[in-house]
Amino acid sequence: MTADIYLSKNNVIDKPFFKQKLFGEKHHDIGISLNNLATLLQQSGKTNQARELFARSLTIFEKTLGADRPNTRLCQENAKCCAY
Repeated sequence: MTADIYLSKNNVIDKPFFKQKLFGEKHHDIGISLNNLATLLQQSGKTNQARELFARSLTIFEKTLGADRPNTRLCQENAKCCAY
C-alpha cells in the first residue's frame, strides 16, 4: 500500500494520537509515532507537514532519550532527507 493510499484510507493525520492521551505529549512513544507519520507524509510528497512532525519528534527524542541515541539519530537523518 502506498503512503498516499494509507494516509487517505486511514485518515491518520486528523486522528488524535491515542498514545498522546495516554502518555502525554513528551513521551518517546509519541516521538516514534510522529516520526513514522512524518515518514509517510514525506513519501507522499507532503514535505512541509513532514518537516514539522520530524521537528516535533526530534525535540521529544532529544529531551527524553538524549542526542546520541538510535531513535534520535534516525529522526535526525529522516529530517535531513526531508530538508532537500
